[in-house]
Amino acid sequence: MKLLILCIDGFLDPTDPARPPCNLHMPYETSLTIPRELYTTHIGKVEDDGVVTEEEPSTLKIWASLFTGRILDDNLTEMEAEQEGSRYKIRKLLHFFGIRWRREKWSRFKKKVWFESITPNYKEKLVTDEYNSLMWNIPTICPEFIYHFPDIDILLSTRQREYQIWKLLAESLAISEQYDLGVIYFHLLDILGHSKKPLIKEYRDIMVLAKTLSSFCEVMVVSDHGTSPVTGHHTHLSYFGSTQPIRAESVLDVANEIRRVMNG
Repeated sequence: MKLLILCIDGFLDPTDPARPPCNLHMPYETSLTIPRELYTTHIGKVEDDGVVTEEEPSTLKIWASLFTGRILDDNLTEMEAEQEGSRYKIRKLLHFFGIRWRREKWSRFKKKVWFESITPNYKEKLVTDEYNSLMWNIPTICPEFIYHFPDIDILLSTRQREYQIWKLLAESLAISEQYDLGVIYFHLLDILGHSKKPLIKEYRDIMVLAKTLSSFCEVMVVSDHGTSPVTGHHTHLSYFGSTQPIRAESVLDVANEIRRVMNG
């Protein structure tokens, strides 16, 4: 293995005051900007005078752009945002009667367990296609990534298991001679951040793991955005750490950073 990329959803950039205190750092760290085209509009709340919409960095848009170096734009139009507002009102009414509804899917609570994966729907070439590589669990890129869960308990237990698998896979890939480039992802930090959980243990574990693995190969740590344990919301910068000097300024520059290390 020449380069291992640890993809962490919601990992805060080094300048964010909400980042848990941790004395461990990557040799080189920076904050990456996120183009507005990679934001999504979602429903904040419904008030008497209409639907309140909010914009935040989109997990499902950013990861594909990280590994293509291009903006793959599928933003909501104003009409679609208005339709989302109508769906929210109807969904709230159905929930009152104990009916769960998400787009085409609906079920009575506790009667049907459903999961939803995100099927890759793009034909863009990835930077990883240029090398002998293994990618695992990357949203919108790898079909094994599961997006929706039936309830919070199943979500948390699944993400916890995913995190343990991620650590084991990272250790195995770092010493592997089968691949030259490894890219692996986990989602737990984002979930805990939204729940406003203290994250100092997780941040320390990640930095210790990255330092340990750097004895075997080059290591990058990258996030799509931060998720603040103080506000519970996405932040507007992403994290990028590396064992090599960094030139990137935007999430769209990460693909070229990978090429520079792999071709060096």
